[in-house]
Amino acid sequence: MKIFALETNVQKTIDRLLSPGEQVVLFVRYQGFRFLLGLIRQLVMTLIIAGIAYEFLAIATPLTYVEIGAGVLWILSVFIPFLFRLIDWRYDCILLTNKKLVSVDQTLIFRCETQAIDLEKIVRVELNTELYGLTSMGKLSIHYEENIEDLTFRYVPHASSVAAQISAQMDKVVRNVVPGA
Repeated sequence: MKIFALETNVQKTIDRLLSPGEQVVLFVRYQGFRFLLGLIRQLVMTLIIAGIAYEFLAIATPLTYVEIGAGVLWILSVFIPFLFRLIDWRYDCILLTNKKLVSVDQTLIFRCETQAIDLEKIVRVELNTELYGLTSMGKLSIHYEENIEDLTFRYVPHASSVAAQISAQMDKVVRNVVPGA
């Protein structure tokens, strides 16, 4: 189903991005940990709003005012950021094919930014550990030839494996492009 710029069927998005003869090598969603952190933040904000509402009721503020005020505050500070994080978690992805690397960044329902980079234009893949190396998540940076800002993905699950697969696919492409390599 498509809602403005949001395509909820991930397979349709993948099919749209593939050119003839291309195959998917790797598909990674990388926003799961950020979603979890956001969920904790939204829970804390909900408790704070509930506490503020309770204090207003304790000083005999009319219930209708407290409900409306707390409801509007909750929608603006909790619900809308929750929707942003939920859509990021479900629909942002890294797609590696046998010819290119594609980044899909879906922001709410109004904007979908897709960036495709040919594998032969990638100069290097950089991996940094996150959370002091306690998990398999990492920060993945893709550097490429143009003087354009590099692609950086934070909290990528199994980042070392993802970086290795991207590098291996880059090697395959370079060997096919450069004769005798």
